[in-house]
Amino acid sequence: MEVAGLKQISLDGFQVVNSNLFCSLYAPYMTIWCDSISFSQAVYTGMNNCEAITIMLNKEMKGILISAAASNSVNAINWKKSKNVSKYCKLSCATFCKQLFEEWNLDTTARYKAMGRMVQVDKRVMMLFEFGNAEKWKGEKTVK
Repeated sequence: MEVAGLKQISLDGFQVVNSNLFCSLYAPYMTIWCDSISFSQAVYTGMNNCEAITIMLNKEMKGILISAAASNSVNAINWKKSKNVSKYCKLSCATFCKQLFEEWNLDTTARYKAMGRMVQVDKRVMMLFEFGNAEKWKGEKTVK
């Protein structure tokens, strides 16, 4: 279909930009501060609003993997404010974050956000956050 008055061009040389390069309010993000961590609502939804999670760390790849867990499991982290309230909160974990910031050589005056993606490990669905490519934020601005 041609539109009168518009110049016809070729698509040669153009490539579609991957939508993963754009931030979305509905994207699953994990944020780490020097004393706490939090997850976007999309993470809770992606994890089927489970009551608790287990966190696994890969220091070399700067990866954090989370999986649903029974709230009474030994290493379960209850991430809801309470069983009756489906609101989530920032989780205080200063010792864990301090070690993470030191080992990954992160700036303690900044916070870091990594987008998560669903993965499968031994027939279990989990969410992986790779902080090797994380966004660095100071205040309301991203920094390099």
